Amino acid sequence: MPSNFTENYQLSQWSKGDRVKMEDFNADNAKLDAAVKEADQRLDAARRTDLLAVHQWTPGAKRLDISLTPFDLSRYVELEVRFSRLSASASLYLTIDLNGKTGCYQNEHNGSTLLSHVSSASLNQISSGLYTFGGALSIKLDCHYIVGLISYPSIGSSSCYFATTRWGTKSITPETLSSINFYSSSNPINSGTFYLIGYKY
Repeated sequence: MPSNFTENYQLSQWSKGDRVKMEDFNADNAKLDAAVKEADQRLDAARRTDLLAVHQWTPGAKRLDISLTPFDLSRYVELEVRFSRLSASASLYLTIDLNGKTGCYQNEHNGSTLLSHVSSASLNQISSGLYTFGGALSIKLDCHYIVGLISYPSIGSSSCYFATTRWGTKSITPETLSSINFYSSSNPINSGTFYLIGYKY
């Protein structure tokens, strides 16, 4: 075994007369792996900041507009909106737009011109007449035009799974992005929570 260890992470340091063992190398590698992972986690935490802690959907409303004008978006490479516990007394479609614009998006999933048309029909029907669902919207800001991902629950042939779809629009640039708009095209939404998160350079 080594006769000395480094000061910070107690890694092995051998002298000429020490017996070198594989177990010592494995232990050192495990310490280094844990230290690098912790450093990565700290870096991720440092570059992440909550822009708007929370937005609550007004009960019975059909629309929620999140304004981005109070924020300097040039500081961020990505925005994310997480929406959870959206509930309604009937199935509905939740439509998402940017800057209130419709029909100007390219959705890889079905070629739709809508950014997203998330259906609550058959998704998480927790009791008769009560539907609840959630998802996440990612918007990349370090591009010449807006692109991103939308993730939400979906129904497969035999099970419920989480679908992720790429989308984009060339009619809205990161410099002109001013709002994210959620609305129900059919039934009103009873409740829901929206978290707006920004990722720094």
